[in-house]
Amino acid sequence: MNWLILLPGAFLSAGVLAQPHWTALAAQQTEQTKAAQGAAFLPTPEAIDAAFDKAKRYQAAVKAQEQTALNRLLPKGDIGTRSPVMILASLAMPKASLQALLHQANQYQVPVVIRGLYQNSFPKTVERVQSLIQPDHQAPILSGIDINPTVFKTFAVTHVPAFIVVKPDACESDAPCPSADFDVVYGNVSLPDALDLLRQGTHKDQLNTVIRSSP
Repeated sequence: MNWLILLPGAFLSAGVLAQPHWTALAAQQTEQTKAAQGAAFLPTPEAIDAAFDKAKRYQAAVKAQEQTALNRLLPKGDIGTRSPVMILASLAMPKASLQALLHQANQYQVPVVIRGLYQNSFPKTVERVQSLIQPDHQAPILSGIDINPTVFKTFAVTHVPAFIVVKPDACESDAPCPSADFDVVYGNVSLPDALDLLRQGTHKDQLNTVIRSSP
């Protein structure tokens, strides 16, 4: 009978018994290398924050460009966007109701402020606005129209249409306006009817110029 004796530190030349030891060691080193490579590609918290900031800046730039392009499309008339009398509306209102309101605003030269994009889409907003201010076989709308969601926050308007009259030299900033500084009428009513209701309020004197300019 032949005996195989392995002294401490001795290895078989054929590698029959030593092979599992080296295979396990190589596998361990491979896994460590993979883990190190994977860790090298993991973004740091600073890199993630920087990427989010870059994305926000890009979105803001795109929105600014869309707003500029849309403002060129909207008629501005001869009145400012922060008029003492204004109508707050939404492009999501029924088209017939919105067209009637725009025609009345055009007659009285009262600006219409829109909450925001139609269906959260710039192309759909442009299409919607064009169909409203340039209706088929009718004169175009020339009164002031503005898309400005900040105005809705200023007057805490959550329902449309809203007809607002503001006291002189009040609510000129984007800060929330005190309720004592303006009167508001809500509801699907005509502009003349809304003006009649506003004449019963605190700031009715601001309506005199608007009423005199009506046809």
